[in-house]
Amino acid sequence: MHGGVFILAFGVDHIVANEKLHGAEANKRFMSANFEVRDMGDIKDCICMTVVRNRAPKTLTLSNPAHTATLLEAFGREKGDAK
Repeated sequence: MHGGVFILAFGVDHIVANEKLHGAEANKRFMSANFEVRDMGDIKDCICMTVVRNRAPKTLTLSNPAHTATLLEAFGREKGDAK
């Protein structure tokens, strides 16, 4: 067993994540053997969200700065406004 696998599908785009590196590599080999795939490397953005992974503490942070700026503008606030 290669640990838990997580697959996010959005149209024809797929993100595959695994708890263990060897599991992720096994998943990539399986997908490549059965489908035409293109490995884009570590994820940096997805569906307009910024993705930041910190491997040491095993965290994954998703943010949407463009949407946040739109919301701030809609409510008459500015970035850094402490009111």
